[in-house]
Amino acid sequence: MIKISHGDINRSLAERAFEGTSFTPEKRADGVAKEYVSHMERVVAKLSPLAETDEQKDLLSQELRRYQAGYINRLHAYLQSRTRVMSPMITGPARFPVDRNRKAAREADRRGDEISDWSAAALDAIRKSLIKTRTPEQASDAEFRRLKRRIDGNIATLLQIQNGSPFNAQAFKDSIAGAIKRSADAGNIEAARRATEYLRDAQKVLGRPAFTDRHGVWKYAEDAEKRLSAEPDHSGTEKVVEYDGVKIVNNHDEKRIQIMFDDKPASDIRDALKSEGWRWSRKHSAWQRKNTPAAIYSAKRIIENAFIALTN
Repeated sequence: MIKISHGDINRSLAERAFEGTSFTPEKRADGVAKEYVSHMERVVAKLSPLAETDEQKDLLSQELRRYQAGYINRLHAYLQSRTRVMSPMITGPARFPVDRNRKAAREADRRGDEISDWSAAALDAIRKSLIKTRTPEQASDAEFRRLKRRIDGNIATLLQIQNGSPFNAQAFKDSIAGAIKRSADAGNIEAARRATEYLRDAQKVLGRPAFTDRHGVWKYAEDAEKRLSAEPDHSGTEKVVEYDGVKIVNNHDEKRIQIMFDDKPASDIRDALKSEGWRWSRKHSAWQRKNTPAAIYSAKRIIENAFIALTN
């Protein structure tokens, strides 16, 4: 999918990065190269299962090449910053520049933290981009696997409880039923139906069933399907409310409540939005959250004190 080798890392730079702090900079350089290869192999192994179709595999290859280049650039920047870090055990204590070295060490630590922060954000973005390309069948299978893991884990705990473990059985029953219901209500009808069928067999390992035939869990998928088929099929963008300088809309296609400002909002408004789960979307030039009544309430409450309402 992508080529990964120790040679991707600038060997000379890696050695110089540790000349001032190690008696064996060559071994430290080897360690950097090995950890880079190991990291990239873990990344490929983690993301590859998300790419099943040819289109998804091509997308993953492009994203991995871009990630690899970004990671190498940031790693080289970190190594460059380390070339200015010294240890008195290596250079000798005479006239050792303590303050300058402390500053260099902080800069190197900052560069190292940048790699971790950037990597986490970049990999999450790749994962989300791959998930967006899933076929309906892939999405349903993935949701079923998620529900199956929830069922397996809770059934195992319920079995321990029946054998004397002092946990509250009801909490784990509620966890199973709640997961299936939320999935069905979100429109994952087929996955919820498969999970229900799996649950019926999975609970047979228990001395007594966790869910009797009269429990509502067996009809969650059916009830949700009837309810969703009776609801109008919303699409497009619907204005919720408009203010002087900002408007709130319900983007049914994206399933998001979006807040669109004419100008960049003040820092206190941005902080308030972030604290309540709103995230900036560069693609839509809007702050957005999943379209729920709670999101509409949050948007209005944050905005209405700072802007004058024009229409409702």
